[in-house]
Amino acid sequence: MIIKLVITKLIIMIKLIITELIMMIKLIITKLIMMIKLVITKLIMMIKLVITKLIIMIKLIITKLIITKLIIMIKLIITELIMMIKLIITK
Repeated sequence: MIIKLVITKLIIMIKLIITELIMMIKLIITKLIMMIKLVITKLIMMIKLVITKLIIMIKLIITKLIITKLIIMIKLIITELIMMIKLIITK
């Protein structure tokens, strides 16, 4: 009788230990999955940020180029006008 009691107690203890182990493993796995998801989302956000920064920089560069081109064109037109006026005056 005592041996049977000890054996059943042992079996119950082993079952408890096994379930506890399983729970621990599940917890660790879910924690890992959450960490991986977090890292992936952070990476995606960083990439999006870099891409938007790049796009903004490119837009800025393009507008700068357009503005300088416009300024050069206006200067050219003004100098051409001045030359025309000078030509008319000297004739």
